Amino acid sequence: MKMQQFCFSKNIDNLELVLDDLWLKGCTAIQENENEVIAFFNEKIDLGITGEWQDVDNKDYIAEYYDKLEPIHLKRLVIAPTHRSVKLNSPKRVLWLDPGMAFGSGHHETTRMALESLEAHDLRSKTVLDLGSGSGILAIAAELLAAERVLGIDIDPLTIPVAEQNNILNSTKANFSLASIDSIQDNFADLIVANIYAEIHEMLIDEYCRVLKADGSLIITGIMLSKLANLQTVFAKKFKTQSRITGEWGLIEAKL
Repeated sequence: MKMQQFCFSKNIDNLELVLDDLWLKGCTAIQENENEVIAFFNEKIDLGITGEWQDVDNKDYIAEYYDKLEPIHLKRLVIAPTHRSVKLNSPKRVLWLDPGMAFGSGHHETTRMALESLEAHDLRSKTVLDLGSGSGILAIAAELLAAERVLGIDIDPLTIPVAEQNNILNSTKANFSLASIDSIQDNFADLIVANIYAEIHEMLIDEYCRVLKADGSLIITGIMLSKLANLQTVFAKKFKTQSRITGEWGLIEAKL
């Protein structure tokens, strides 16, 4: 049995929104290369973008992709897929991960930058909110980095069981909930971390301010390089900000 592969150029407007739309239209896996995106479907459908369809052998591309993943060694954490063994030569914590169908394996530039930023914070006695928690990687990392209370929320019901399973794998006690930020009480978090689209960050700036405590901090990524400067200008009106870049992606750290 054949499945369908759709290839298109990464040089299109609103790439992250296009990728999100592919999942909504039934995409089963996405592979991003340097100049192109390959999306896999069970059948050909009208995607509304220019590209090329090809027949490919039907196999589990997601399983194949994760089977090739290697552990990621950061300063304080090692992110390891469950099928890999890890040898530690320093007092690091291992975060075991089975991403399943949820975003967040630690290998994408945005997730890695967010992890590195979390490592740089002193999270002891802090409450952390992970917005768009996906696989749970950032929330679980926050607890392993000594946060006192961690809540991960997502509006995709498929992600919550994945995050909860990863919680069990790591013997951590982060909480995960199918919820949006408007359900979170005022002055809830010392730190919010969010790896979502730039457009959504801009829409949520007032909610970030409401949910953060008076001296709270913000780590936001998922921001394409072409949108970083504008978004930082927007956030600089209410926060003290700094940014950094890895590849085609940016991250903003902000403090009230």
